[in-house]
Amino acid sequence: MGKSGVGMYLVVVALLGMLNVHSLSAAVGTEKDAALMGDGYFKIASVQVEREVAPYEVADQYFAPESSNNKNLGEVIMAVDQLIALGKKIWPIIEAGRPVVNTELPVVHVLPREAGQNGSLYDLSGWQAPKTIGYRVTYKNLYGMEVIAFTYSISFQPGGQFNDTGAYIAGASVTANNVSVSWGFDFSAKSEVVAITNRGTRQNPVAGLTLKISYIAKTVFSDIRNSYNYHLTGRGELFQVE
Repeated sequence: MGKSGVGMYLVVVALLGMLNVHSLSAAVGTEKDAALMGDGYFKIASVQVEREVAPYEVADQYFAPESSNNKNLGEVIMAVDQLIALGKKIWPIIEAGRPVVNTELPVVHVLPREAGQNGSLYDLSGWQAPKTIGYRVTYKNLYGMEVIAFTYSISFQPGGQFNDTGAYIAGASVTANNVSVSWGFDFSAKSEVVAITNRGTRQNPVAGLTLKISYIAKTVFSDIRNSYNYHLTGRGELFQVE
C-alpha cells in the first residue's frame, strides 16, 4: 500500500461517522414502566461490555490524493521522544443519549516529529489496511431490563513508515452507534487521548497510542461512571488495558 492509503480511509471513516445518527434505536423502557416498577426501574444492577463484530468495515480501496500539502492534521496533543500526536485530545461521542455527529470526524495521528511538524501525512508510505473493532455496552436494571445500550467502534490505520523506517498511526477515531436510552435515564460518553509511547527503538520507532473511553449514566438516584482504556500500535495491534 502506497503513500495514498491513508487518504481514502479518512474520507470513508468521516462519512461513516456522519451516518451514525441514523442508527439511534427506540428506547426500551417507558414512563409507564417506571411508574409500575418503582425505584427498581432506575437502579442499575449490571454493566456489560462485549467485543462484537465491527459494525462496519473500511474497504481496502484507495486513490492517490491530488495534493501532498495537507496542513490540517489538528492541534498538537503531546510529543514524546521522536513522536508527536496531532488531532483532537478529547471529543464527545454521545450527548443526551444521542450519537454526536461531526461534519469532520475527530481523529488522532501519531507521527514522527519531522513529518508531523510539517503537517503532512504524505511523507509516510507503506500503510496497512485500516483496523476497526466494535464493543457493545449494555446496562440492566434490577428487573433485568436493558435500559441503556450502545456500540462504540475504534478505528485506525497502522504501519506508515517515514524514510522506510518506523511504524506510525493515522486516523485513530472512536464513534458510537446503535444507541438506546430508556425513559428516565440520561447518558453521555466521550473519548480522549491518554498517552503516546515508543514501542520500538530510537532508530526504528513504533507508535503506541492509549485512548480512554468514558461514559456516565444518570438517574434520579445516582450517577454511574465507567471508563476503559485501549492501546493501539503502529504494528496494527489493539487491545484493552486492564
